[in-house]
Amino acid sequence: MGVNLEIFTNDKYRLLKWIADNEVQYRKAKYLSSSQQDIADTLHFSKSKTNKYMNELIRANFLKRYKEKGKYALTNEGYKAINIIGKMGE
Repeated sequence: MGVNLEIFTNDKYRLLKWIADNEVQYRKAKYLSSSQQDIADTLHFSKSKTNKYMNELIRANFLKRYKEKGKYALTNEGYKAINIIGKMGE
């Protein structure tokens, strides 16, 4: 089954890629512990835009909430999307 990349715009991909690049490894788990405000500041997005995109990525199964509030992790589909889009840019 292929990955549906239709939902991605440049900013959604930038957000997903930034999350992947900034995940931390703890034991066997990888997750992001940065706040949405930290993400927004780094990517020069508004907090509401960051929140909107993160919720869209969660609904599309590219991102999931990690155990604690405010933590997120990429899904397997999220990693696949980054790899595919990354190869397209090569």
